Amino acid sequence: MTTRGLLVALVAAVLLTPLVARLARFIGFVATPRPDRHHEKPTPFLGGLSLILALALGLFCAGRLAGPADGTPLGLANAPTVTLLFLLATFAFLLGLVDDWRTLSPPAKLAGQVALAVVFLSAAGSGPFASPILDGVLGILWITGLMNACNFLDNMDGALGGAALPAALGLALLSTRPDTADLAGILAASIAGFLFWNRPVARIFLGDSGSLLIGGALAMSGWTVAAQAGTLAAWLALPVIVAWPVFDMTFVTVTRLRRGQSPWIGGRDHTTHRLATRLGSGTRAFLVVLGVSALAAALGVAAGRAGTMPAAVLLIGSIAAFGAFGFALSRVAAR
Repeated sequence: MTTRGLLVALVAAVLLTPLVARLARFIGFVATPRPDRHHEKPTPFLGGLSLILALALGLFCAGRLAGPADGTPLGLANAPTVTLLFLLATFAFLLGLVDDWRTLSPPAKLAGQVALAVVFLSAAGSGPFASPILDGVLGILWITGLMNACNFLDNMDGALGGAALPAALGLALLSTRPDTADLAGILAASIAGFLFWNRPVARIFLGDSGSLLIGGALAMSGWTVAAQAGTLAAWLALPVIVAWPVFDMTFVTVTRLRRGQSPWIGGRDHTTHRLATRLGSGTRAFLVVLGVSALAAALGVAAGRAGTMPAAVLLIGSIAAFGAFGFALSRVAAR
């Protein structure tokens, strides 16, 4: 990974985030306390802007934002991998920004996510099945699912950042090519810089612009890393590396359906909320999310490099472990 790009992204996120928070207050992007939200005071929620700026600066300084090598006009078919992924991540940011501004309906937001997935898959090549239909279905489910999972997990100070930082680092370490390693590493550095201000007690929130940016970037870079590796082990390792967002969305969906509630309404019944209740502190819950996500990412990278059998065993074991963890959390009262 390119050290210069990592440092630029980290410093840019630390320095730009308070400026973005001031801008958010000025234009009215401020979340007021509500019964179904965890924060207790008005907080700006334009954090996605500082993330996309830090990511752009880091990639530019690493020399990873460029047009086609032959000088032809930039297009989906000839865009360098990192440039393409950055442009599509920017679309995810803009989709979330519109939602922050006007509150899109769930079908409209999903339509934007599907459009993003289709454009990415049309340029990304094959997936694990080497079948256009199967890879297309899986790819759309993977990208829209992870974008929504990250949107779900952005429910408490530092929660999504704490899960996404190790995941992005894991993808950087699993990558077999320096360009995608730089992309994932610089994404991790941007998130780390943002977490300086978003950790408990948060001075700024990601907003949908930030959560959809992170979800889209993780989904597309993860798919690209696995496709470049060309091994079943890499594909099996992906869900483990991004385990907590998937775990949280699955947990919320199952527990709400069991109570006869819609999974799509807001509420303080997520894994993070119950952890905070059980541990008596949002800071402790954040540290658990960060620690468990780091362990999952490290094991995912190791198994992805070791081979198909270790990766399969790890995936099955992770499902069982998170299932048991979820059962224990379901016994903690939601507030």
